[in-house]
Amino acid sequence: MDKINENIPKSKICELSDDNILIQLKKIFREENDILFLCHHNADPDAVGSCVALKYLASQLNPKGKFRISADSVSKLSRNILNEIGERVDIELYPKLPDTVFIVDTASINQLKVNFEELKEKEVILIDHHKKTDLADICKYYIIKEDYPSTSEIIAEIFKELNIFPPKNVRTALLCGIVYDTKHLKLANSKTFELISYLIKDISFQKILYLLSQESDVSKRTAHLKACSRMEIREFDKLRIALSHVSSHEASCAKTIVSIGADVAFVVAVRRKRERLELVQDVENMYLSMCILVI
Repeated sequence: MDKINENIPKSKICELSDDNILIQLKKIFREENDILFLCHHNADPDAVGSCVALKYLASQLNPKGKFRISADSVSKLSRNILNEIGERVDIELYPKLPDTVFIVDTASINQLKVNFEELKEKEVILIDHHKKTDLADICKYYIIKEDYPSTSEIIAEIFKELNIFPPKNVRTALLCGIVYDTKHLKLANSKTFELISYLIKDISFQKILYLLSQESDVSKRTAHLKACSRMEIREFDKLRIALSHVSSHEASCAKTIVSIGADVAFVVAVRRKRERLELVQDVENMYLSMCILVI
C-alpha cells in the first residue's frame, strides 16, 4: 500500500484518530470530481448505510462533484431503508470505474462484480471492519478497523472527527447499519453506544428497529422451512454441525439454522450448474460467514 505521508509509519495508516487520515480523506473528496462507492454483493444495511454517508460527506466537501453508489444487488432490508431515506444505489454488473473508487464494507474481491484488472489501475480506497485480506494490497489507502462491529461505526467516527453532523436521513442509514451488523446490539461495545448517542438526535430507535424487521417475503420464509426440514446434524469435537440444501436464500437459511442452535451451518444452493455454499458459524455470539463458489 502506498504511504499517505512519508513521515507516517505504515502501522499508523489505519488509525482513525490520526489527523493525517482525515486530512487525506478531505483532500480526496475535494479534489476528485468523480467517485464511485462500491458495495458488496447483496449489499446489506451496513454497506449501504456506510456508502450513503460517505457520498453525503463527499458532496458536502465538493458540491460540484459526481458521486454515486453501485452494487450488483442489494438486500430487501437495504431497499426498504433506501426508500425510507430517499437515496439510491445503482444496480449494475461491472460498472464503469472512474479514477477514484471507494470499496466499502467488503472483505474480498470475490464479493464484487467488477473488472479486477481495470480496478487495479484506479486509485482505490478501502474502508472496512472485517479481517484484512489481499484486497488491501491493491488499495492506495485503506482504513480497516477489525475491532469495530460495523463499518457504519467507522464512518460515524469520521464525521465526529471532522466535526460534521450529518442530516437525519444519513444518520438513519448509519444507525440501521450499526444495529444490523451488531445483531440488534448483541455485539455492541461501549464505543457503539457512544456513536448511537451521537447519531440518534430526533430519531426514534423504534423506527430503526422497524426498518430492520420488515417481514420476510414468502420465498425466503419457505426456504427457511425447507432448509430446516432437510437438515442433517453431525457432531465433531463437541460442535453441532448442520447440513442442508435449498435453491435460494442460502445465506439467510444458514443464519437461521445457527440461530436455532447449530454451532456451524453449511447450506448449499444449486442453480444454473453452480453450487453456492454458505457457511455460518456462531462462536460466543460472534458470526463468521464465508461464501464459496464451486463451478
